[in-house]
Amino acid sequence: MLKLSQLRVAGACFFAMLATIWAPASAAKWMIIGNEPDPAPHRSVYVMSADDAWIFQRFADGFDQAEAARSPDVLATLGSNTIKSVIVLQVFENAGGINFISYTVDFKCQEGLVSIPVATSYDRAGKPETGGSPDWMKVPDNWLGKAEMIACDWKRWQSAKQVWGASITPDPKKKRNKKKEERTVTFESLGMQYLGEANYFRVTDVVDVVWKTLWTDAVQPAYYEGTPEEKAEAAAKALALEGEIKSLLSEEKSKIEQDIKTADRIDRKLGRVGEKFFREMQGIDGKSEDDVIALWGIPQGLIETTPGVRQLNYYWSDTETVQVPYTVDIIGGAGNGVVGKIGETQEFRSETRTIQCYRKLFLKEGGRLPGFRVFDFDVGCS
Repeated sequence: MLKLSQLRVAGACFFAMLATIWAPASAAKWMIIGNEPDPAPHRSVYVMSADDAWIFQRFADGFDQAEAARSPDVLATLGSNTIKSVIVLQVFENAGGINFISYTVDFKCQEGLVSIPVATSYDRAGKPETGGSPDWMKVPDNWLGKAEMIACDWKRWQSAKQVWGASITPDPKKKRNKKKEERTVTFESLGMQYLGEANYFRVTDVVDVVWKTLWTDAVQPAYYEGTPEEKAEAAAKALALEGEIKSLLSEEKSKIEQDIKTADRIDRKLGRVGEKFFREMQGIDGKSEDDVIALWGIPQGLIETTPGVRQLNYYWSDTETVQVPYTVDIIGGAGNGVVGKIGETQEFRSETRTIQCYRKLFLKEGGRLPGFRVFDFDVGCS
């Protein structure tokens, strides 16, 4: 997956290539999240890919994770400094004006704030004009509110998607439950409409789906193809961008392979940690520093053992029950002709003792996801 920062850098030329651009097959499901009230031939619609793969998350600029770990409410601090970003497209009907606008929309979910740092409009010749503002404001009750719901409460959209999928291919053996259906989350109850599937990177595919689905009463204007010189320039830019995208995808593949090797190593280690720690350490591979703090709190120690590697140390006391052997005399009776001790044997009794336990998590950057993430651990008691 391309990172949001990389999409922004490539954004101006990324969308300008339009139909000539090479792009990986990255089909996404697109939702209609708003309309402007203007009638034909000046209609416009806001659409957004609601798949979680296209909801990007990062920390606010200048955020200090180490300082956050010392705050009295770590989770609140992390939440207020987490930004979720999505791309929203506004598609226009007007043939003589803008074809679409691509908005980068940032949300501070915990605080209910939104910002549109980048807004780039394109005409049918692919000519861009870029604006936007980094200022934060309260989320209004319009298309931005719908985008916030998907970005900050994605599971509700996922639930509605499952209901929609079941309605497309219903199970004939399953009886309908009308009361349950009335309480079910649907696209309609969320104030959205399913548009269709289109390539996330090829914006003109999305524009075409809007026309074919919503504006069947009108004729979609042709794209301006340009002079031979303009076509050659666009082709050269598309070729250069193709190489850049392939390079990014190659990096992603390498990082994914690295993640797989790390996961295999941790799986093997899990087989050796014993029942006591097996369950709590399952799924630890790839967890972020924030995830670790959310699970076990602020660590008693945070050190950098080697450059780029962080070690989070947790210590605690526990108890364990052990079987302790002790000696018991064997006493003979008159029946065997000996009265008194005739030997010894060993028996066992249960004793509880205090033990010292430790959990060490090793994190580094360089995996498929940004930030410091767990790549190894050590856990045990003595």
